[in-house]
Amino acid sequence: MRLLILWIRAAAFFLCFWTVAVVSFLATLPFSFSRRAILFARHRLWMAPTLACLRLTCGVGYDERGVENIPDGPCIFASRHQSIFEVLYFGARFRNIVYVMKREIYWIPVLGFYMWRTGMIPLNRGRGLGALGRLKREARRRRGRSDRIVIFPEGTRVAPGARADFLPGFAVLAHEMGVPVVPVALNSGELWGRRRFLKVRGCVTVSYLPAVSPELSPRELLERVRGAIEAEAARLPAARADGDGDGDGDSDGDSDGDGEN
Repeated sequence: MRLLILWIRAAAFFLCFWTVAVVSFLATLPFSFSRRAILFARHRLWMAPTLACLRLTCGVGYDERGVENIPDGPCIFASRHQSIFEVLYFGARFRNIVYVMKREIYWIPVLGFYMWRTGMIPLNRGRGLGALGRLKREARRRRGRSDRIVIFPEGTRVAPGARADFLPGFAVLAHEMGVPVVPVALNSGELWGRRRFLKVRGCVTVSYLPAVSPELSPRELLERVRGAIEAEAARLPAARADGDGDGDGDSDGDSDGDGEN
């Protein structure tokens, strides 16, 4: 019976997700060539109600820690990536949010056009040094903007408890732009695993850690951010509600390649 309830909740969220996506897109379609501010408003019009639907249908909420560590101006959020939750969360939480994402998303009809118009940063992770060069060019182009950039240093969704190397792109971007990096630890994967249709009731903890100065070398910046995230991840409380679960853990590490280089 519990498994059936989880399936019903997940199906309700799936329906809600796409209903909100289509409605928000159609409602703002006439403004597709307007200023970025209007396009960012469309983004929040999609993400915020979807996040609310996730709470109502699947019982997945969130709690924030360390919000005093969020700078007033532009910054880079270097966040753990365990599920789609954090994509929804950052999009609903902040204005002018920009994601560093894999280039293939730009090839999706309609969505790719929207990503281009809002100034998202595409990366070809297979190009190695070429991708770092792209980030340096983006950094020079974006100096002086008020954007807040979300980047996933592990470059992919990683299951709770698993480890992946932190890639240097975020450190290069921060160093070149001269903006601080805010490490973000979270535990969303305990409730919504990668490539999982079912979601488990509970509360995701999103913890903002003290900002790291861009004046450090990219190597020092990377090590400082990685150490902060890993230490905080070990201190986060369990996300699942007592007694809830589907009996099917998600322990594997690598996944589909969202994020950065």
